[in-house]
Amino acid sequence: MASGQNGLRWWIQLILAVLALHQLAVLQPVPMIVSAAGVSYTFTGLVDLSWENSTNWTPEGVPGSSDNATISGFSVHARTAINVFGLTLQTAGTFTPALLGLTIGSGGLTVSDQSIGHLNLSLITSGSVAVNGATFIAGGGELRVYPVRVTLSFREIRQIPDTAGEARLSVNAIAPLTLSSLGDISVPNLLIQSRGDEHAHAHAQCWCCGVGSCR
Repeated sequence: MASGQNGLRWWIQLILAVLALHQLAVLQPVPMIVSAAGVSYTFTGLVDLSWENSTNWTPEGVPGSSDNATISGFSVHARTAINVFGLTLQTAGTFTPALLGLTIGSGGLTVSDQSIGHLNLSLITSGSVAVNGATFIAGGGELRVYPVRVTLSFREIRQIPDTAGEARLSVNAIAPLTLSSLGDISVPNLLIQSRGDEHAHAHAQCWCCGVGSCR
């Protein structure tokens, strides 16, 4: 009888432990995904506003395809095609990549506070812009992508959990634009603007054409 009670007690403790771990996982904020071999760089603008200048970053170096980069409050310019693991814009950070496109890996793109993060694509006239990880936008924050002349691809777009206010994504196209998502688009406010007979559409939970918003 004692053996049976001990066995029952063991199963009850196991179930309680599993439930506690599940609750802890639900309460955790979305972490920055870090590549196992990568470095997390923060732009300091110590010398100028150039992405390629290694002394503008802490630690010193230039972010590469396995690294995370954070731009906070600076308007950063790049002269070459950029390929990074993850990119975070905060405190109204602006990034202007040039010419041959921008690739962000599975670390994704994040606007981590209630400011407006700017992704200025005005210098990209060929290639593509792809965010292969999730795009997270804080509640009350906004990601502005403009002006788009090339294919823009998002894997999924989400609001950071437990952040107050509504997240917003604005995309401005001055040429034909395809905004494609392989996952969910679930920010409360998705605004896609285009000029003339150009078109914009989102393949996921919503579809837009011309000037409008989808939810």
